[in-house]
Amino acid sequence: DWSKIELSNGVLGYVKSKHLSSEKPVETTVASNTTHWKYERQGLKIEINKYKEYLEGGNVVYWVAEIKSDNINKDINTALAGGSYSASVKTKQRTSTLAKSNNAILAINGDSSGFRPPSHAFHNPVMIRNGKVEYDLIVGKSIGKMGALTNQGRLVIFDPKDYSSTQQMLDEGFTDTWWFDVALVINGQVQNIYDGNQTKYKAPYSAIGQRADGTMLFI
Repeated sequence: DWSKIELSNGVLGYVKSKHLSSEKPVETTVASNTTHWKYERQGLKIEINKYKEYLEGGNVVYWVAEIKSDNINKDINTALAGGSYSASVKTKQRTSTLAKSNNAILAINGDSSGFRPPSHAFHNPVMIRNGKVEYDLIVGKSIGKMGALTNQGRLVIFDPKDYSSTQQMLDEGFTDTWWFDVALVINGQVQNIYDGNQTKYKAPYSAIGQRADGTMLFI
């Protein structure tokens, strides 16, 4: 297993175990963009690209959906397994099932709200879905960062412990909240979230983000 390093003077080197070599090793490469989908109607444009890359000793497949909408808050909605918050805690449904029942053009799986038992420190973070409060804020509870979509179509990162009530969030225009514990990028800055303890387990993940021009990203 080789790793490529770039020195400060622009010189490239290749590392294997504890040895350096000036010879470039044979690299395994996979075509990056293999599949593309596109959907468009007045006021909404969706483009999805499927990528395959060779990372950390194995092939990683992921999809990136770019969503451009004249009305983000209208076009992006959340759905709950079983049709309600109370039902979703005990109900498991495939994303495809939820998509079909809600006439969705594009759907991704959700966050971890309600996923943990009551004894867990991260159980039941504040939940607002489609403008409705499903679970109230527990004032002062530290559960890490959360994301919120506002009625102006902006995606924001916030910390629940900075709020004194759910109403304060509603007053700021929060229409949907999602719990994910950490943020990967805030205001264009990559966050250092691993501190040398990056997990090596393979597992499916979803991420949402937003560019400065308002384009939403589902990954």
